Amino acid sequence: MLRLADGPVTRHKVLRLALAALVVGLSGGVSGCSNIIGCSETRFEAEPVVVDDPGQPVTYSARLVDDGGEPLAGRTVKFFTMTGPDEADGAQAGEAETDEDGWARLELDGIYGQAHTGDTVSRYTVDFWPIGAVDGETYCRATGEAPITCRTADGEGTCPPAPSPFDE
Repeated sequence: MLRLADGPVTRHKVLRLALAALVVGLSGGVSGCSNIIGCSETRFEAEPVVVDDPGQPVTYSARLVDDGGEPLAGRTVKFFTMTGPDEADGAQAGEAETDEDGWARLELDGIYGQAHTGDTVSRYTVDFWPIGAVDGETYCRATGEAPITCRTADGEGTCPPAPSPFDE
């Protein structure tokens, strides 16, 4: 039987350790250097999306820069469409590589790609989470978000909930 300094390993101790690891991992920060010592800060500039028709093609765009505002080219970033009744569910919409100006763009068929019937979609998020050094430089994780709105008769507003695929 495996033993720890304070006695045998029990199911309860394993669960406590797993929970502690999860809490530490989640509290590592969504941006900044809190989980990688000595990493260089990064941040996003994400562009808002305004659509006429939620079912038409749309592009998510975000620029990744270092702490001095210089673009980071050739980095992979992930885009998530936030869905659900409270928009807390992030479904990965895809990923893209940044260009020489630090811009990553993801083209989608519409904003409802990962939404369920009745879900609202009013924002997307973008995530850069490098593992290890890139070209001798270790960068920190960065996240960003931007709103998604629909054009209405009164200007811009919340997009309607995702329709049922059976309504087509």
